[in-house]
Amino acid sequence: MRESAQTPRASGENRRIILGRSALAEGELEDFIPRLLAYDGQGLGGEMIYVESESGPPFFVDRYELTNEQFAAFVRSDGYDLRRLADVALEHDLTVVTDEAYEYFTYDGSEHFSIGAIPEMRGRVVSCFTFTKTYAMTGWRIGYLHAGAELIPQIKKAHIPLAICAPVVSQYAALAALQGSQDCVADFRAHYQSARDLMCARLDRLDSVFEYSKPSGSYLMFPRIVPDEGRDSTVFCKRLLREARVSTTPGIAFGPTGQGHLRLSFCVPEEEIEKAFDRMEEYLG
Repeated sequence: MRESAQTPRASGENRRIILGRSALAEGELEDFIPRLLAYDGQGLGGEMIYVESESGPPFFVDRYELTNEQFAAFVRSDGYDLRRLADVALEHDLTVVTDEAYEYFTYDGSEHFSIGAIPEMRGRVVSCFTFTKTYAMTGWRIGYLHAGAELIPQIKKAHIPLAICAPVVSQYAALAALQGSQDCVADFRAHYQSARDLMCARLDRLDSVFEYSKPSGSYLMFPRIVPDEGRDSTVFCKRLLREARVSTTPGIAFGPTGQGHLRLSFCVPEEEIEKAFDRMEEYLG
């Protein structure tokens, strides 16, 4: 397959994920999605089936029933689990859509692994990538996806009414990012790992309030709120904002079982993390 036939550009990664799913949405389509993700499937003619992960990351689920001929699976996991998922996809003729935004930001010896790299999965995977995370290009709305040549025309049908193409200025910016020095990516990774370690240390000092899994990638954390008042994550986060002046995202925004959690970002200066946790420690006692 020609590379040009496999890697169309699009505006924003969420849009690319929607495009990949739209291209698959013919007749009955059911999605198996770890419930911490917030894709609701509306408008794609399918029924959302949430599959729960028992304890958060790595989000692999190995107990479910298949009822239709075609599915799209959304999973965050490691290489071992993705190979297990590939076995399931091959056995049941599934298509897998992946979100690989944090491919360059892994820690503690972990390495990014794409299920699309498994030879048997060729043509069964829609892999979505973004410049937003890798090059800190959030506002440029530029990224790309990689899929089998036979699927690309269907994706383009969905893409044209949504965006036509990525903005030309964003395409030139993305080209400059690719052709320029890649030292910034290593610098970002080093900063995020240091900031992650700091956030974990500060969460450890609030272990009566939060429980968490140390992330081996990305620049986000998703701690569980231990006290009963954290059962409603929206209420908890609003109180934290109004009374402690710390902005967080309620876990319910990422799916029903995100309830009782909040999302924290460590892609900020470490001084900001210290300031936020100083305020939370004072407020939460």
